[in-house]
Amino acid sequence: MSDAYQFGMGVMSRVGCGWIAEWQRARVSGDEAAVRRAADVLRGSHGWRVLRELDRAGDWPEVFWGYADEVAAGTLRAGYSQGLGCA
Repeated sequence: MSDAYQFGMGVMSRVGCGWIAEWQRARVSGDEAAVRRAADVLRGSHGWRVLRELDRAGDWPEVFWGYADEVAAGTLRAGYSQGLGCA
C-alpha cells in the first residue's frame, strides 16, 4: 500500500467484505440472529473512526457505507465485491 489512505482502505475492505460474506451465509442458512448481527455491525460502520478519518481524505468510505446501508436494509446489489475490492 502506498500511503495511510490506501492502507486504511485495504483493511476496511477486508472487514466489510467479511461482514457481507457473513450476512450472505446467514441469509442462505436461515440464521436470522446472524443476519441481524451482520446488518447491525455494518449499520454501525458510519461511526467507525477509521472510516470517518478516511472520509476526510477521499470518497471511498461513501462507497463502503452505501453497501453497508444496503445490507442493513436487507438488500445488496451485484458488484459489491468489485466496489469494495473483495478478493
